[in-house]
Order: sequence, then C-alpha cells, then structure tokens
Amino acid sequence: MNSTRQNCAEVSWDFGFLRYPHSIQFEGGSVEVGEQYAAACEEIDKYRHRDGNLYPPIQRTVPIDWQTGEHGDPLENTERPARVFPPPLSHKIFISIPADDGDIRRGDAALIVHLLALLFDTRLQFDGWRFDGKVPIPDKSSILLLRGALEDSLCAIYQNWRLWSESHRNFFIKILYMHARAKSCEWSWYRFLTEYMVLDAIHRFSVQRGILKNEVKHRDRIIQMCEQFEVPQDARTIKSIVNVRNELIHEASIEGALPGTRTDDTFHLSKWLGRLNSR
Repeated sequence: MNSTRQNCAEVSWDFGFLRYPHSIQFEGGSVEVGEQYAAACEEIDKYRHRDGNLYPPIQRTVPIDWQTGEHGDPLENTERPARVFPPPLSHKIFISIPADDGDIRRGDAALIVHLLALLFDTRLQFDGWRFDGKVPIPDKSSILLLRGALEDSLCAIYQNWRLWSESHRNFFIKILYMHARAKSCEWSWYRFLTEYMVLDAIHRFSVQRGILKNEVKHRDRIIQMCEQFEVPQDARTIKSIVNVRNELIHEASIEGALPGTRTDDTFHLSKWLGRLNSR
C-alpha cells in the first residue's frame, strides 16, 4: 500500500518477502518491519518448498455470473500454476524526498528494494505488483551482513545514485532487477542467457559511467571487468562462458546439443556468472 505521512513529502510502499526482523536506516529514508511480518513468515514457512523456493500457487478457472457477480464451482481440467502471484508483504520502505516525481516503485524505492534482494539472495516485489516464476527464499544470505555495514552501504549507494542522470539511475535499477529475476529461471541455459544479459548491461553501464575506458569484444569483457574491479578470474571458466554464449546465440545449441537436453556445464557456469554479476 502507498501512503504519505502528514505534513511531509515522505512516501512509502509495502514490499516483501524479506526475512529480516530489524529496521534499516539510511540517509533519505528507511525500511521498517511491517505489521504483517509475522503472518508473512508463517505463510513462507507453510508454503516454501524444501529446495528453498516459493513457487506459484495453483490456480483454477471459476465462472462468474455476470448479473449477480456470484462465483460458480471451479471448472474441470483448468488447474495450472499461476502465471503471476502477489508477494507476502513483510516490510515498508519510506523515502523522504524522492529523486523524481512519480511512482517510487520505479525509482528510489526500487533501488533500495532490489539492492536488498541482491544482498539477501532473493527477489523482492512491491504491493500491487506480482512475481513471475519461483522466488528463492534462503535461510541465510551468502553475504555476511552486519546491520551497521548494511545501513552504511545502502546510504552510500543511494546518495551516489541520486547524483546520476535519470537515464543512468533507471539503467542501474534495471540491472539489479534482472539479476534478481535470473534466479527464477528454471532451465540452466535460460538462466545463463539472463545472467549474460546482466553482465553485458553492467559492462555497458560501466562504459557510460566512465568506469571502463571503452567497449571491447565479448571474449574480452569479463577479463576487462575483473581487472577493473579487482575480481579474481579463471581463464578456463571465462573461455567456457564465452563459448557457451556464442553457441547459444549463434547456433541455438548448447554443449553441442539442444537447449534443455544437456546442462551439466551450463548449470555451473550460470551459477558462476551470477556470483560474478553480484560482485
């Protein structure tokens, strides 16, 4: 739900699901634990799969009497996983003075919420919007999160982001969103393509921001970024990623076979690429 505090320009939206029972303070806003946090945790504990994912619920087609509005009995042979489903709402984000007019779910709030998704290895969504596909909800993040460090990081990133042009602010949010969405891909080759798309976007963004001097060919992009951001690199893995990318894009093939029939190497490469994008 959207709300505005009285006598203040501060705007807020509910979102979820984040298993974090603390408030998060940063210059320009805050994230508060919502009233429905306990209920959301119960819902997650009830429906989360043993593999750590929350899957779309089963939906059925129900006839509605157009005159009375009454629902009839569910129709046979209409059950299927829902295409989209709402997030269990756990928190509320407050933004004091948004950088832009309009929906903060596409701007300031989107930055903070999708950054939290990155840091907590999950996907997050706002009230009124929907998830598509499975949502990873791990018991703990792969990143060690100290509360003070979390708040300092969000504050520094948010204040820096506000100084960018509108196009760069939006570009960065899209990168964060698609990186989180990659975790919902069921097939490893599809996740690989999504993560590579994110990698390409990070490279383009870094060139536009002047972090990288120039665009280079695909075979050199991972090496260029690893050197710039001081990320350890493995030449054999990088070569495999470039080869799989070229095979998928140019030959509609993966590991010499149809996509979806062989995934051993691609499964590990998509995970490796996802971790690289996170860093």
